[in-house]
Amino acid sequence: MNDFLAKNAQRFRVTLIVALTFAVIIATTLVVLAVQYSENYADEVKQTVYDANTSQDKINTITNLSQQLAKNQTSVAHVEKIVADSKSYAYQDLIINDLRTMADKAGVKITSFDFSDTATTADGKPVAKPTGSLHTKFVNVTLDNPVKYTSFLNFLHYIELNNTKMQISNITISAATEDDAPAGSITSEALEIEVYVK
Repeated sequence: MNDFLAKNAQRFRVTLIVALTFAVIIATTLVVLAVQYSENYADEVKQTVYDANTSQDKINTITNLSQQLAKNQTSVAHVEKIVADSKSYAYQDLIINDLRTMADKAGVKITSFDFSDTATTADGKPVAKPTGSLHTKFVNVTLDNPVKYTSFLNFLHYIELNNTKMQISNITISAATEDDAPAGSITSEALEIEVYVK
């Protein structure tokens, strides 16, 4: 009987030790998992706080910039005008180069260019732009007079056939009156050329 009780007590101890060991392992595992979860959650909270602070900084920067733009509208308008003027000058350079090439080819010499946004009548008064000509510029080209009539006609021909989309909008010519003018020469007032820009 005593042997039976001793064996039962020994089995009970072994069972208790095994149960306690499993309990310690399970508890340790649960603690480790809880710590990892807490660390991950803490990282997420930190990231959320960082994102919120960064977003607020961005909002503050945008607000400050918009206030500065509102205060400096005059400067903004000047900058926009400078950009527009630089584009206009670039296009003017292209027109000047094209017209000089045509003049050289025709055998005439250009002495000056004068750009404007409006056409003029024969007496120099501005003409209202026709509808749909919002992208039209005008250039008055002065030639070195007197000019050979055939060379002048060739120059006009090159202008009308060029790739820059130009056409003569106003022209005034007369017979050359200078004593030393070559035969068949004319005198041309400034040619007004209409240029279509993008």
